[in-house]
Parts: sequence; C-alpha cells; structure tokens
Amino acid sequence: MRFLLFALALFLALPATAQDVLPGRAYEPPLDVGPRRQNGPRFGVTYLAPGVVERINDAIGPNDDGEDRFNTPLTTQFGWQFEIPTFQADNGLTGVVEAVPLIGGLERGLFLPTFTFIAGVRTPSGFEVGVGPNLSLTGLASVESSSSESGIAASLAIVAGKSIDVGGANVPLNVAVALGESGSRISLLIGLTTSNGRY
Repeated sequence: MRFLLFALALFLALPATAQDVLPGRAYEPPLDVGPRRQNGPRFGVTYLAPGVVERINDAIGPNDDGEDRFNTPLTTQFGWQFEIPTFQADNGLTGVVEAVPLIGGLERGLFLPTFTFIAGVRTPSGFEVGVGPNLSLTGLASVESSSSESGIAASLAIVAGKSIDVGGANVPLNVAVALGESGSRISLLIGLTTSNGRY
C-alpha cells in the first residue's frame, strides 16, 4: 500500500517537473508581470557643457600645435549596463539598481571613463526613472600620453527611459542628465538585448 501511494505521488509530480526543467535548458521561473531584464551593451552620444569641455582639456593638455584636443561639445559613449532588482509590487512595478560603466572620447583617441550608479523603478511596460551618483575620471584621458593631472569628478545623474520591443528584441532607450560643478552632461543611450527574462 505504501509503495502504491509513493508511486501515485511520484506520478503526480512528474508533469510539474517536466515543465520546470527541459532537457538542455537551465531552470527559469515562469514569466511574471514584471519588466524585462535590461542587462547588456550601451552606446550613444553625450553633450558636454563648456565647463566640462574645459575641465577635460585641462586634464589632457593641448596637442602638438598648442590647441585644445577636445574642441567640440559632443562625444561618443560605449559601455555596459548591469542591474539587479530590489523589489517587485503586485502590479509588476519593479525596483532596480543599475551600474553603468561607460567610455567616451574614443573617436578622438581619448579614454574618458565614467561610472554611474542608479536606484530607480521600472514599470511592466518598460518605462523607468532613477537617480544616483556619477563619477568621471579625468586622469586617464589620453591614450597617447599620460596626463599630468588626475582626479575624480562627482555629479548627480537623473535617468529616464523606455524599453521598446523591436521584432522580439528588447531595445532600451535612455536619457541621462549629470549635474556637476563644471556643468551638465546630457547623454542619449541605446541598448540591445534579446533576453525574454523578467524580474
């Protein structure tokens, strides 16, 4: 009799197990009402206020002709976004913390790293807002020669964005404003991930 009960319990448990773990696939919890994960590459452009451009030029020094090496208010950005959830409400609203390292200035042969740490919320439809510190390193600016100045400039970053579904791919689009002592920086960043995973 005990064997019969054990066999019945095992038989009833098999369908659930088969749904949870498929051959060749790691277990993933069922999709919930939360937003899609947005870990992945980021690239875009940043507008720099005149004071920020001046600070960069002070750090990297002039070129061989004595002219400023960084002479336009725009620069490209390349990096990655890492994020983890902090909470999820019943309606799918999800809290996230994000770490976004970026490198700017590569189109000019410069290395202008920044790091942003954001705490925010994201809706199931992909809208998000957040705020946090932004750090930019001014001492590693030149790939060709080392700078005589070094230092870390801190600012406050405010971020808003929307995740767009394009043919099954998840395309996050974000606008970030960093407010600092030397002036503001406004970035437009876009990403791409094909993950269907949700928080």
